[in-house]
Amino acid sequence: MSLIVSAEVEYMRKQFNATVVQLGVLFKYRYPLNNNVDNYNQPAPDGYSTESDVYGIFEGEPKLKTYRNLGWTVEKSDNLPFLIHIPFDTPHIQKGCLFKTDGQITGIEPRLFQVTELTTSLICPDHIICQIVPLVGNTAPKTAETRRDIAKKNSQPRRFMKE
Repeated sequence: MSLIVSAEVEYMRKQFNATVVQLGVLFKYRYPLNNNVDNYNQPAPDGYSTESDVYGIFEGEPKLKTYRNLGWTVEKSDNLPFLIHIPFDTPHIQKGCLFKTDGQITGIEPRLFQVTELTTSLICPDHIICQIVPLVGNTAPKTAETRRDIAKKNSQPRRFMKE
């Protein structure tokens, strides 16, 4: 077994960049400007950068074995977070970054995801693997009611308020 030299690593990174453009999904990427945390150690940035285009390979249903191979400890195999494989030279990648994706073929509403964990391959770090979770509340809820029904329901006075 031979050692991987830096020229080979650069070649592997170029190969991944070419592959991700062909096979990947186009994301709108934003990174936090000030990486502050709140009292619960959750990201609380002052703002985000402007959107930039980044291609990534999206894993919608990763297996439990995938997480174990990456070195992440997972207890249950149901309801696992999503994974994105992005190029190694993505600027300012960190926890709390946002990835937005649109419906590629159909007119699906854009989905917003936030990075919770980062890792790379220890053998040859040619790309970064991001564990992402969808942010709730970034799209309008899908209901069977029409806008007129919702407006009528919300315009009625509340029963619990005293007059």
